[in-house]
Amino acid sequence: MPKFDRVGKTAAVMEGVEQANRSDGAKTRALLAAYDNLPDRQRKALSEAMGRGNYTNPSPGLLVRGQARIDANLAHENEKTCRKYLRGLIFVFTMRSTQPFDAALASAIATTNEIARGLTWDGVAIGILDVRLKRELENTDAQVASIKQTINEVAWAGWDRNKYRPLMVGCAIGQRGEAGPGTLGCFVERNGEIFILSNYHVLKQSAKFGSMGDNEILQPAHLVGGSYHDVVADYVDGEKTLDAAIARVRRGIVVDNRTTGPNAFNISGHSVNVADDMLIKKHGASTGYRLGKISDATAITAQRTDMGGAAATTVSNVKIIRVPADAHPNVGFQVQGDSGTVICNMADQVLGLMNVKHGDGSSLATLIDPILRRFNVTILPAGQRVSPGRIGTLINFRTKLLQASPNGGIKHKLHWDSDTNDRADLGHIQIREHVSWPTPSPAVLPYIIDPQPLENYRVAGQHYGVGNAAVTPGTADEAEDNHGATGLFKPAFVNYRGAADLVVTFDQVYEIKVGTAAWVAIPNSRYTVERRIRAMPNNKVRVILTKTNVTIAADSISNWVEL
Repeated sequence: MPKFDRVGKTAAVMEGVEQANRSDGAKTRALLAAYDNLPDRQRKALSEAMGRGNYTNPSPGLLVRGQARIDANLAHENEKTCRKYLRGLIFVFTMRSTQPFDAALASAIATTNEIARGLTWDGVAIGILDVRLKRELENTDAQVASIKQTINEVAWAGWDRNKYRPLMVGCAIGQRGEAGPGTLGCFVERNGEIFILSNYHVLKQSAKFGSMGDNEILQPAHLVGGSYHDVVADYVDGEKTLDAAIARVRRGIVVDNRTTGPNAFNISGHSVNVADDMLIKKHGASTGYRLGKISDATAITAQRTDMGGAAATTVSNVKIIRVPADAHPNVGFQVQGDSGTVICNMADQVLGLMNVKHGDGSSLATLIDPILRRFNVTILPAGQRVSPGRIGTLINFRTKLLQASPNGGIKHKLHWDSDTNDRADLGHIQIREHVSWPTPSPAVLPYIIDPQPLENYRVAGQHYGVGNAAVTPGTADEAEDNHGATGLFKPAFVNYRGAADLVVTFDQVYEIKVGTAAWVAIPNSRYTVERRIRAMPNNKVRVILTKTNVTIAADSISNWVEL
């Protein structure tokens, strides 16, 4: 079948990228062969999707004499080149996907749009896209075949390409913008937040291949079918000397500290007890469930040059070798893609974190205890949990609006922030007001309303809430607290003619509850709310309402009404 012209031109760009990198264009031809086997509807849909990214002609107003004309033409040519690379990426992403065609095309478009976002059509963008297209053209099957030959194991089926939701131990993960994969070691927690634990060289973005150096973690990794829609976590912290790092699991993602596949087991805490000849097990994204033993339990150091920057010395390592009972007796205990796997004893307790392999088939694993202490984390118990994402701390609790309202009232709007800059991270926090009052003086008591279902202002008491709400969630944009001038007085107060003011004073403080902890006062949020009845000439009364912050004088207001 004849190719749509747009696809043919894109293929020429792809072959040019391959040939510039000393390749014969075989990868492009393989993708084109797959394209030729598509039904006409799918071929047309792919071509049209690529065409929607066609460059826009520059404005005629830019085409003036001299340097301006040259600049406009250069920008035009740069944009054309960038668009060609982006069309190539849509083609590659679609044709190499194992998803159904429509889903593959939609994912390819979204991924390519994400790559293009923020780029300026200049020489830098061309360089980034050239390198990215080169990398995406790499043939996954050829890489797997190469590894099979290296490890002398023709039965190895390659990396685990599955998408796991819930996220599980042993699945394939990788950095956004990087090929990967590595292995999700296990889940750990700190202050209620859930993190992925894996190797530093798996989770730490190295900004290779034209990536932007961001910290997003995908499952599955790019090389095994992942896209920018598969971001599950964000890198937080790492330690080269332990080749360990943690990435916070995003809000709403379900995790399970259990391995995938056959011989699955739950992760059950950790142990510091290691010894020579101790039997251990693991589950990696490359070779699945494996059995091995510790051949040297002394604290081994190793020189590393594969973690970016200057060489590093890793410490607290033990040596691991395979055992005859292992399912892959001819395969090294760690294969490319197994990096980040946790090793466990036969009681399912984590002993260490795999980090590097040796040519003799042995591997090194960093002991788990110094890793947990370094990041101040604990092993997450087995069972499904929903990640809360980043847990924020409420800060900057303050008055947003304090103003007079009709009929002598006061409108008070309160605002706060999260230290994460996202109030969605305050889902574990609640806010309320705590109002208390003394028994009114004998002079005031005749004018106080009768007991109500929720409050009795005729005796000392207290109530809670903000406005009409019992509590306000920390995720809310604000809380509004309105005060009426006359609501707690009987109608007869308008007949008051005494010489002295009648005064009722309330104590109000805003409180916060974090998780299951007790309610506590928010600093600088205590107010007095005073209502004062004053007899005025001409048989009128004035009700004066004043709200005063007891520590911040400027955070105060007064209003009144005459009746």
